[in-house]
Amino acid sequence: MFNNIILRDTTKDEWCGIRSKIKKRVEDTMGSYPAGSDISSKTEIVKKYEQNGLTYIDFRYHVIDGIWNNGVCVLPEGFCKEKEYTAILAVHETNFGPGKMQVVTEPGSFEQAYGYELARMGYVIVAVDQYGFGDSVCPGGPTPDFNLEQYLADFMGKYPDWSIDGLRILQHKKAIDAAQSFDFVKLKNEFGAIGNSQGGRGTLFITAFDERIKCAVVSAGVSPNATNAYRIVKHDRPLNPALSQNMTKDGRSQWEYEEFIALCVPRAVLFIEPLHDDYNPHTMATISCIYNAFGVYKLLDVSEKVALYAHGDGHKTIRPVRELAYGWLKRFM
Repeated sequence: MFNNIILRDTTKDEWCGIRSKIKKRVEDTMGSYPAGSDISSKTEIVKKYEQNGLTYIDFRYHVIDGIWNNGVCVLPEGFCKEKEYTAILAVHETNFGPGKMQVVTEPGSFEQAYGYELARMGYVIVAVDQYGFGDSVCPGGPTPDFNLEQYLADFMGKYPDWSIDGLRILQHKKAIDAAQSFDFVKLKNEFGAIGNSQGGRGTLFITAFDERIKCAVVSAGVSPNATNAYRIVKHDRPLNPALSQNMTKDGRSQWEYEEFIALCVPRAVLFIEPLHDDYNPHTMATISCIYNAFGVYKLLDVSEKVALYAHGDGHKTIRPVRELAYGWLKRFM
């Protein structure tokens, strides 16, 4: 079902060429925005407020053409403007109301409150809405009559040669750009990233395509194409139309998640995967992808920078598992 990324006799010098070919295959399926599109960088501060001892700064930033996105930067308690901070990109999972606020609201409200808990530990947090969620749809988030399918179809009508995956990667790249442009905080040039479910997938994607991400935690974010064909073909077509079309034609994908993971090497990535996940029930396929990518980490002598924690807690991350994730970030940031 899955292929080796490298052979036993593959050398370090050969990896660069192999990586370039993998990256091109992935990029070919994601497509691109039209030449001449406006991708200029613009950032506006919307408001600043205090909550539970933390400082929240809402901002909006330009993504492409007429598409802007909303984000929030959370400063830790006792914030000092003269100090240089490590920033973490906290990526929310599928939700149709809170969007980015899911990860920066205290744990009593949401179990995936990575941003809130990491801000309590002294990190600066950046969280933005993924396209189709939260304020990216409209101020205050989607209304009860919101039709996500139609919303995504409208995007594809405007950008027929692109994909939602491609747009979301650009959203996160430009969120990092925006954070680095803030004049109210000094940030190191290297970021961490963390997310669960759709947020884990988004974390994996931005780590693969932006080398400013030094360390990542991908929770329930690896859903191999081969064992999720039904989702790719039926439900998730706008995410990557070219991939969906190819799998509809002959059941094959142009790339597999083991290759996507390999694009992250040599950055540190912790994978947290449930052994019984209703959304991604083929656990061994997921483990196979991570194990195959491990060969590239070994080849480049950075085998300590990848880890897998498999658990029986389902599609969530309970407190002790989150603490494991935070320890990983602390170790490599």
